[in-house]
Amino acid sequence: MKLPLISGEDMCKIVSKLGFWMVHRKGSHTVWKHEDGRTT
Repeated sequence: MKLPLISGEDMCKIVSKLGFWMVHRKGSHTVWKHEDGRTT
């Protein structure tokens, strides 16, 4: 089963709803952090 294609903007909204916040961005790459210590 293939995953659906989503835009970066949609991905940001999804990750934010899961409790992550953006730590920093370099170009199109973003790093997200969760309060329990998880990072992306």
